[in-house]
Amino acid sequence: MKKLCLTNLLIITAIFGAHAQKIDYLIKNGYVFDGTGADSVQQDIGIYQNKIVFIGNSNKLAQPPKKIIDAKGKYIAPGFIDPHTHIERLLDSDDKEKRAALIWLRQGVTTVLTGNDGYGKTNVGQIFSNWEKNGIGPNVAMFVGFGPVRTAVVGDMPVQPTEKQVLEMQQVVEQGMKDGAIGFSTGLSYLPQTFAKTPEIIALAKAASKYNGIYDTHMRAQSWPNSKGAIEEVLEIEKQAGIKVHISHIKSSGPIAFGKSTNILKLLDAARKQGSTIDASVYPYTASANGLRGLLPLWAREEGTEKMVKNFDDPVSLEKIKAAVAQSLIKNGGGKTQLITTRSKSMANLNGKTVAEIANMWDVPEEEVIIRILKRNPTIGVISFGMDEGDVLNFLRKPYIVVGSDGTDSHPRGAGTFAKVINEYVIQQKIMPLKEMIYKSTGLTAEKFKLKDRGVIKEGAIADIVIFDPKTYKANSTYQNPTDLATGVQAVFVNGQLVIENDVYNGSLVGKVIRYNKQE
Repeated sequence: MKKLCLTNLLIITAIFGAHAQKIDYLIKNGYVFDGTGADSVQQDIGIYQNKIVFIGNSNKLAQPPKKIIDAKGKYIAPGFIDPHTHIERLLDSDDKEKRAALIWLRQGVTTVLTGNDGYGKTNVGQIFSNWEKNGIGPNVAMFVGFGPVRTAVVGDMPVQPTEKQVLEMQQVVEQGMKDGAIGFSTGLSYLPQTFAKTPEIIALAKAASKYNGIYDTHMRAQSWPNSKGAIEEVLEIEKQAGIKVHISHIKSSGPIAFGKSTNILKLLDAARKQGSTIDASVYPYTASANGLRGLLPLWAREEGTEKMVKNFDDPVSLEKIKAAVAQSLIKNGGGKTQLITTRSKSMANLNGKTVAEIANMWDVPEEEVIIRILKRNPTIGVISFGMDEGDVLNFLRKPYIVVGSDGTDSHPRGAGTFAKVINEYVIQQKIMPLKEMIYKSTGLTAEKFKLKDRGVIKEGAIADIVIFDPKTYKANSTYQNPTDLATGVQAVFVNGQLVIENDVYNGSLVGKVIRYNKQE
């Protein structure tokens, strides 16, 4: 009898404790997608400090909340998680609004990963401290990048490291992991990373693996059939380094590779059946963004900018370069698919124009356009329309592939990825249920990148939440205006703090640095 009374007392205490919970914000009347892949349920959500503390019928709460958000007719989801960004330039800015990274927040993206493509810095601890001191909009986790690591120890030239240098690079990666990095990233088609052979990459991946890190890679090749060897290299790194591997912005690039997503997915499916955990992210656009110099042959650019420009001044080298560029344009679909993008005021008249359009303006061959532009600005960017939407959708439908933007402020995917997949691919085209797309943008991503208590709506989880109107939520960014913000978001919470209300940002910078080795 005493045991029964004690049990009843515990139940009553638990119920009373839940109903008496202090609540800062109460979200009422919305349809909740919890980020697990489950369908929506009409529930109320209570937030106290930085956590979700109540889910259910708020009529039973004993204490009134400080503020009520009426989400009637709206959808509620965990804040979206973007596993691939190039957000550092914004977060490093002296401009508070740039550090807010509104192109992400206004979509409902509350957590981003950065340092992808091997661009992540080596001084992770210092960067994190700076961001914490100055304030940032979204939560951020960061990779140690292969490019800066190799440059710091080996340099930028096409040479192979000594055993001593490999050990030094491992120490740099380890220090980054100790400082809170989420893993090690590579961009193996970029200089100087492309000079590295597989054993070198395995050695550095092992350094990250010691701290349960993740290997994130822009593969050595992204066009079939060359991507077959690139995927096999990723699988070898996974096996030899004992590390979780993830392919960034998976694609079948170039007209000759259109329709080959099926071949790529067969490789991944076969590897996963044999025990690999390999997975990937994909962005919902058919254009990539790179440096214009990438159209040059490797020999013409591998020794750095100064040597590259000197090659343009040598008549023999120049003719070889032009011939190679002409072939590269043919392979990539020609000048009509190459869109110049630049922040340079002196070249603003070229921004948003294709190489073909500029060739007509200047009355010169397309390869001559590229040489002239690179002479004026060797670091200028180009957007290349080199993918087929059918392949993009094939990748997106795969259960183990998540949504990611590869976002910057010079390509519409930075400001539009998550709004686009929901508005165009779910609501308009109905390629998959909304619950599945939200899962691919929240809980599944958090699971794959081992982000604790994020990406889900449950009691005890961190209160990163987006409320959006399915009738008006959409991307507005274009290739000509890549930073036009998404619309249709009623509210965004970051770490329990309301930062966007009625589609208006309130100026708060409450994002947290996610130190991978010190997650709450």
